[in-house]
Amino acid sequence: MYVRGKAGIVTVVAASALTGILTPFGEQLLPNAVRSMANSSGPWALVAFTAIYFSSLRGWRAAIMGVVSFLTMDLSFYVVFESLGMFYPHHFLAFWIGVGALIGPVIGLAASWLRADDIVPRAVAVAAMPAVLVGEGVFMLVRLPGESTVYAIASLVVGAGVFVVASRFLLQRARPIAMSLAMGLGGAAAFFFVYGLIPLLLNKVVP
Repeated sequence: MYVRGKAGIVTVVAASALTGILTPFGEQLLPNAVRSMANSSGPWALVAFTAIYFSSLRGWRAAIMGVVSFLTMDLSFYVVFESLGMFYPHHFLAFWIGVGALIGPVIGLAASWLRADDIVPRAVAVAAMPAVLVGEGVFMLVRLPGESTVYAIASLVVGAGVFVVASRFLLQRARPIAMSLAMGLGGAAAFFFVYGLIPLLLNKVVP
């Protein structure tokens, strides 16, 4: 079930590169109702999370591969976007590389913690992806009404579904499920707040 050793690392890089390569095409070809899915935090984070989980990497190796995954997606997206004759501002690329360097270790560790023996890291891991998916879905519905509404609703439904299934099989008892739910809701709220700051950060922080 797992892809171990160097093959696991290659799998993470390959899945990330393919995601970045396909993103510009998705932005051009998908219908408006789901177009944002092509270049959104949820799908990218889900690719990194899933690939690292199946790579069986743990600890600092999983954290590093989280960074590698996001940087690979950023750079492959940029190369293909520019090769299609479009212009992607370099400061946007630099900003998202920075975001990937910050978020990557969290996603990588959370993916590896799904296999943890301790219930607390497992609860954190179960909360991670639902927090991203639900947070992004709510953000799009509230801050970007009418923008890929179908994808926004799907993100909410998938995020909730992932939590229900993962908590049922990996947490099982009421106390860790409640703890994970609280962390997931807190993470979704934090995502909503931070995502709203991105336009300001792009304009003020990045030259």
